[in-house]
Amino acid sequence: MTKKYIFLSTIISLILLLCSSLHCSAQSATPESTEEDKLIEEETTRELKEVVIKPPPIEKIWSAKLGGWFNSIFRDYTDTDNNAADKDLVSWNWYQDLRLWSRINYRKDYSLYLRLKHSYTRRDTSARSTSYSSDYDGPHLDMAYINISKKDWSIPLDLTLGRQYLFVGRGIAYSNVHYGIKYKTDIKNILYLKTFTSISGENEYNIDQSVPNYNKTNDRIFAGLELAYSGIKNNIAYGFLLIQKDKNARFPPETPSQSYRYNSEYYGLGLQSNNPKSKLAYWLEVIKEEGSSYTDTASVDLEEKRIDAWLANCGLNYTLKMPLKPRIELEYAYASGDKDRSSVTDTRSGGNLYGNDTNFSYFGSFFSGYALAPRLSNMHIYKLDCTFAPFEKLKFGKEIVCGLKYFRYRKDKKAGGIYDTDATVSNLDIGQEADFYFYWKLRKNIFWSNRYGIFFPGDAYPTTTNNNTKYFYSRFRITF
Repeated sequence: MTKKYIFLSTIISLILLLCSSLHCSAQSATPESTEEDKLIEEETTRELKEVVIKPPPIEKIWSAKLGGWFNSIFRDYTDTDNNAADKDLVSWNWYQDLRLWSRINYRKDYSLYLRLKHSYTRRDTSARSTSYSSDYDGPHLDMAYINISKKDWSIPLDLTLGRQYLFVGRGIAYSNVHYGIKYKTDIKNILYLKTFTSISGENEYNIDQSVPNYNKTNDRIFAGLELAYSGIKNNIAYGFLLIQKDKNARFPPETPSQSYRYNSEYYGLGLQSNNPKSKLAYWLEVIKEEGSSYTDTASVDLEEKRIDAWLANCGLNYTLKMPLKPRIELEYAYASGDKDRSSVTDTRSGGNLYGNDTNFSYFGSFFSGYALAPRLSNMHIYKLDCTFAPFEKLKFGKEIVCGLKYFRYRKDKKAGGIYDTDATVSNLDIGQEADFYFYWKLRKNIFWSNRYGIFFPGDAYPTTTNNNTKYFYSRFRITF
């Protein structure tokens, strides 16, 4: 690594940081629709783990690396409102996503990571006043952090400061890219400790979409503590505490009679397998949520209420030793609901009406299907996932993976709502979904993936909105 290359990497990193701070690219004034926000929210948070890039091996005093990737994604939606008679507000969108990153290392102890994001979205909005609309987002700072690592100390130190990817447990209670400080250490590679404090980013969408200006109002503070123990043979046991404080205006001027303040604490326990050589992997996580929220203004009992909610997630993943490399995964997930809530996210016009708020709400992600893609609230989800490599013996097909997922959805409280607000009937049967997927690694740095899902509504949907929902996704990705 030459000094000239290190100097160039440093200059590019500073340029990325300057451009992001100035928001030097114009942005469209056309906002994304609420419906589209809901459609892509879970998908976006599920893919956050892709933002984590492991540092390269450090062999010299100074080292630097530049890189990036480009995603071109096409999404097609059919009958997202479960009503074939009405035209979808958003029938398709085409999303272009460019990331450029730079990492500078000094010895094995210090590193600086910067990444810039710029995206463009074009969508069909012919059901509204115009046929098409477009949005530019960026360039802006996607990630920027400094890491200090002292692994040769008696108690190792790993400190990260800046905009980074943070999570607890399996990432359901909390996982996001936020500004924060994270501290990690371990004792004899058996006991692991992680703690962090973070704040939500500017112009981040609020999970409560009934909040005025929800797409620019999400001022929250998070504090997490996680402890893991690997002394049990081939297992890791862990526990965590997450505290979330809502710093948004208690009574916004737009709705002075309604408070949206949502403060929550999460207590989690988990167990997962820890044997890379085993064909069987398993996991279990249970989370208790407490805190306080406010009832809807439609309630006769308008006041702050206690949160009392639960979540459980467990699963098995088994790889069979036979041709085509089949893999089978079984998963169950449950999150409690509230019988008098018609919305699992909003406070106003669908929130809690009386009594404790027993709806589980979270700030992370959980994969729940392609077409319905609901948040894990007031719901039981049963999943079967089968994956195989159909062309493993052919030269061109060694990197092709195909699969099928089947989901069965049930309500926790039959009178309560779910993330899809069309499920208005007091019935436990939400429906079922079949998903198909295809991944192909064409080259070392070129990837192509396709997904298709179809959701079959159950008896929780009225006859006027019980048509099948279909979803198609295709992504072409280049890394460099």
